Formats: sequence, structure tokens, C-alpha cells
Amino acid sequence: MNLAWQKQLNHLVNSVAISNNGGVVAAGTYYFPYPNHTGADHTDGTFATHVFDDQGNQLFMDTHTGNEGVYSVAVSGDGQVIAAGGLFSGGKKPSNPSTPNKGLVRAYLLNSTRVINFTGVNTRVNSVSLSNDGKVLAAVTLAGELLLWVNSGGGFANNPQVFAGNGQRLDMVCVHPSGQWLIACGRNGTVHFMDVAAAGGPALITWNSTPSLRFLACALASTANMFVVGGENRIYLFTRASMTAAGGPAPIAQMDVPKGGTSDDLRWLAISPDGKLITVVGNLGNDIGGYLLTLDNNNGAMKQRRRPQVLWHNPNSTSIDAAGKLITVADGHPIATPGTFYVFDAVTGAKVMEFATNDDMNWPMVVSADGLAAAGGSDNSHVYYFR
Repeated sequence: MNLAWQKQLNHLVNSVAISNNGGVVAAGTYYFPYPNHTGADHTDGTFATHVFDDQGNQLFMDTHTGNEGVYSVAVSGDGQVIAAGGLFSGGKKPSNPSTPNKGLVRAYLLNSTRVINFTGVNTRVNSVSLSNDGKVLAAVTLAGELLLWVNSGGGFANNPQVFAGNGQRLDMVCVHPSGQWLIACGRNGTVHFMDVAAAGGPALITWNSTPSLRFLACALASTANMFVVGGENRIYLFTRASMTAAGGPAPIAQMDVPKGGTSDDLRWLAISPDGKLITVVGNLGNDIGGYLLTLDNNNGAMKQRRRPQVLWHNPNSTSIDAAGKLITVADGHPIATPGTFYVFDAVTGAKVMEFATNDDMNWPMVVSADGLAAAGGSDNSHVYYFR
């Protein structure tokens, strides 16, 4: 892949998303005065969800003035619906400490029509996810709430169904492309499974790890009905059946991953649609470098395809295309560290692209399902499109 275009936005690009064919890209802008930052000491600002086509033309931009901004974005597989989540006002460092805390979820049609404008939670929304047709939207918050919207044909209600909310943060949510089920994960070793299409209404099932781990990432295999969850130095593999079994929810396998000496070594993971390929990225060496671990999965028997591949910096994301041929990685942690975007050949392990942004960390990079495009974002305020 090569860089096709880049756009400079107004703040850190904390999240990007891409449609299955690469034709629609969303990017959200966010700001927080992290250690070693060079910006303002408060989080006041104007933030936006930006949506582009594959040629770099801006299809629309939706802005709001508030605090921190857009933390996560999602694009439906068909590219017809876009979602954004984050913080609308308040947070830890507004210039006015009395500013009320309000989280944010917005959703749009591709023609820019806003169909959800929700600020009814009092903390940041950490992650949003959409079904392939955009009719199911889920979000999770710092307070452990799982928010669900289902468009059954008459449009979205503005207010969601709210589940969980035990005060323990949830970090990620993934909606199955069919919209029939979803997963979420977070602190205290929490793994949620929800049957969205259950008779009588959505049913939430929860499993907690022992020991209790800080789960940062989850990913699901769309055609294999399985999913993987990870945090600290361990990953767990589940199936839809193992979460709904009569004896109670449980993983079918677990595996320890390399230790790097930080509290959150494992940063992100991904799984191919058929469940046969899993990628894990993590810190290696106390904020000095990182690794990419590529795993083969044979019905729960996970093994390394090759030795961990060394990354220049601590990584922040990984993704896999639908065919399981390409792996992306973005790195650059900790704050103020130069970042790099990578693309690897999943079969051979060869590095087929290395693109350095040099001046600041990169957070997200996602490949389109068809493997023909990828999008990335950086703390240097740029969104990048590779083809």
C-alpha cells in the first residue's frame, strides 16, 4: 500500500473507521492534556466527526463545542451509517470546573442527516460499533454502561436501551455484522455478550476473569461465531455457544502473551472473519518498543505462526482484512513519541509498508474488509488514506 491522500484536522485524530470497500472513511478529533503534551492545559475546544470518500473529498463534517471531543467513530460495513462517541462537556479538565459531565453519541446517514444526538450519560463514551447495515449501534462508557440502539425499520430512537453500568469502565464494544449479537470488555475482567435478537428482547450475559484483568480490546470473527478478548498479558477465546451454554459462560481457550513491564502491555487485538488468524500488539520493554504477535487458531488451539515481530514504538492498534491476508499496525505510544503505520503480509510476515509520521504518535489504523485500502489517524492532527 501507498499513501493516497492525507488531511489535516483541528485536533488529535483519536479514531478512524472505514467501510468494507474503502469508499467511506470517518475520523474523530479529540484533545486531552496528557503528560508531555504541548497544547493547552484545559480540554475546551471545537471538535468534529469528519467523513470522507476514497478520493479524499469531505462528504460532511459535524462539529460541536465542548470538552475532549470525539473519542471513537464507526462506519457501517455498507458505508451508509456513521457513528461517533466521546465526551460532550465536563470531564477532568474543563476550564470551568462546574461544567456538567455529559457523554456523547451521534449517528448520521451518509447524506449527513443526523439521526441520533444523545448526551444522556455523565461520562465519556469509549467505543462505538455498528452492524453491517447500520441498523444496530452499540456504545460503552467509562462508567460501565452498555448503550444499545436498534432501528427496526422506523428509524432510531434518540435514547438507547441501557445495560450494565456497575461503575467499572468498559473500553471496547464490537457489534456482529449481522446485528444479531455483540461483545464488550473492560475493567475487572469483564466480558459482556449480548444476544440482540433474543426472544423477549436483548439478553446480556457477563463473564469475569480470574484473576481480574484490565481488558482493553476485543474482536469478533464474523463467520465463525467466535471472539477474542485481551488485556495485561493474556488473551481469551470464546464462541457464541460457550457464552450461552447451560453451564454458564466460559472461554474455550486462553493464552499468555509477552510481558513488557507495563500495566497495560497488551494494547489491541484482531481476528479474521473465519477465526483462523489472530493478531495481538503490545508493549515490549517498558515503553521502549513493541511487538506484533501472529497466531493460528485451530478450533481453540492457538499457536504462534512466527516469532513476535519487533515494532519501532509501543503499538496502539491492529486490524486484519476479510481474507486474512493483510495485517495493519499503528504505533507511537507513549505521548510525544514519533509514530509509524505498518502493513504486513499475514502469510509470510513480510513488512509490505512502513510509513513514519515522525512528529507524534499514531493511534488507530484500520484496513477495509476487501483489503484494498486502509485509514489511519495521528496525534499530529492528520488522517491518512492508503491504497
